[in-house]
Amino acid sequence: MALPPAQPHERIIWEGYPSWLEHTILFIFMGAGALRALLALRTAQWTVAILYAASMAVFFAIAAAFHYGAYYRITSHGVRILNGWSKRCSRDIRIEQVRAVDVRSELLNRWLGIGGLILTCADPAEETVVLKGLPDPDRIKRHLEALVTRHADRTADSPSPD
Repeated sequence: MALPPAQPHERIIWEGYPSWLEHTILFIFMGAGALRALLALRTAQWTVAILYAASMAVFFAIAAAFHYGAYYRITSHGVRILNGWSKRCSRDIRIEQVRAVDVRSELLNRWLGIGGLILTCADPAEETVVLKGLPDPDRIKRHLEALVTRHADRTADSPSPD
């Protein structure tokens, strides 16, 4: 299914699926399973090799489901989270709704240069939204914070209707 186009007046900061590197631990398990399957093949343990190959397929399917489960589009007007399979919008957060942007990155992900963005929203129903597996999340955070600050300054400068 085709991705809905961005509005002509929107500047795209980042868009894409979460990084495959977000699921590094699953790939480590797959590598361990591959080594064990090769050892089983070498000793003619066909059933064991097939079971390890099946477990590797399950781990890869889990990683693919997480990877393709969400699609993020971060623009100058807000953040749109799309269902990764159908590309239908599941959540749309305008810049004026964002109150704070934080980065969360575990040790392994920090080494790999990926992380998550935590958006704190003004709407109490949404509270926080987490975007996982973004490459260079600090750069995206700086862009979003600049947009949030710029919008807050414009709102503060505009005269209030009395």
